[in-house]
Amino acid sequence: MKILKNERTGNKVKLEIEAAVELVKKAEEKALKEAAREIKVPGFRQGKAPANLIERSIDKEALSAHATQNLISDLYPEIIKESKIDPVDYPHIAIVSQGDGKPLVFSIEVDVYPEVKLGKYKGLKATKKTTAVKEEDINKVLTNLQDRFARFEERKEGGAEESDLVDVDMEAKEGDQNFIPLTRKGIRIIVGHGGISPEFDAKLKGSKVGEKKEFSLDFGAGHPVPEIAGKKINFKVKVNKISKKETVPLDDEFAKKVSRLNTLEELKQQITSNLQAEKKQTAEADLSNQLIEQIVKDTQIELPPAMLDREVDIMLDEMAHSLSRSNLTLEAYLQSIRKEESQLREELKTPAKSRVEAKVILREISKDENIKLEESDVEMEFSKMATSSGKTLSEFKESVSEGGRQFVEDYLLRQKALDFVIDKAKVSEEK
Repeated sequence: MKILKNERTGNKVKLEIEAAVELVKKAEEKALKEAAREIKVPGFRQGKAPANLIERSIDKEALSAHATQNLISDLYPEIIKESKIDPVDYPHIAIVSQGDGKPLVFSIEVDVYPEVKLGKYKGLKATKKTTAVKEEDINKVLTNLQDRFARFEERKEGGAEESDLVDVDMEAKEGDQNFIPLTRKGIRIIVGHGGISPEFDAKLKGSKVGEKKEFSLDFGAGHPVPEIAGKKINFKVKVNKISKKETVPLDDEFAKKVSRLNTLEELKQQITSNLQAEKKQTAEADLSNQLIEQIVKDTQIELPPAMLDREVDIMLDEMAHSLSRSNLTLEAYLQSIRKEESQLREELKTPAKSRVEAKVILREISKDENIKLEESDVEMEFSKMATSSGKTLSEFKESVSEGGRQFVEDYLLRQKALDFVIDKAKVSEEK
């Protein structure tokens, strides 16, 4: 095999390869043997007919095409190694020339890992968020627990007040058109929680059972629900039922009810510990993001579209996995937000770009600093993954493909590079 041409333009490489006649013949002989096992010739058992009879019954062009395809597939890993390229997408292959007794010449065009001109990544300045837990943080969690375990008692007298649970039938229109997302019967709304909007809750306050109300609301462009954002909606609301919230008192009995602990003090200690762990994780992620953003601004890099598409695929898989925990599918989620997958993919391109830039930069730093992985690093990560999957370490390792192992090693190497950047940064603590 010879590499006749190796040209790079930006993130695209074009190669021209020549496969010797001997390699072509071997590939054709192999393809013929494979075909012989499948072909039935009258008077002979399948796969046992003489070679000359098999050759007569085979489409030579199809056989040649199959042999060529297999030969190129077999040669591709060697081509990558010899040409010293790092593909990030499937290659586009075209036959340049071939014929009986002649070498096979073919071209390969493929997107490759981008060239990176790193900016400053040592001695960066950043501020790490505090991990201190305040009394108000603990009280907020306790209040949320009280809300979750609160009882609602129906009351006939008086109008709806703050924190009341109101059962309504609602008709919503945008102009003359029914606005389906907010047109339903039996909607349960807690006044003051801003489920639709604070303005909507304000309209419900004072309403009595059986009362009907009509009003219009302008929803700002920044509303968290895209279907509502920036719209003017006309509402017709009928109040069917009002229930007053009965809050469970904060005492030892409350602690026993909401946890496996015996006292309120133990519950507070557990909440404090959980909040500290969350704050630590948030602070570390925020610090990493600050440093990566600084490096990206000072780094020259042009990402191949294929890398962004692949990252979007990963993000969609992550979303589907997350939804599955709530027994939802990605398709059902898309229907609920009234979007096509193509629209969601387009929206994910911006965060995907940030993720890919971080990955590429950290990999480049690991090369620049000659950061290496130890086998013990991989073993430790596999041990964590095995525990999460409920398998023994040996069972888990047997189930991991070569590609899966490479994925884990890439992740660990990037993590080591990030640790290096953090270690070399000038980090101040938030007061």
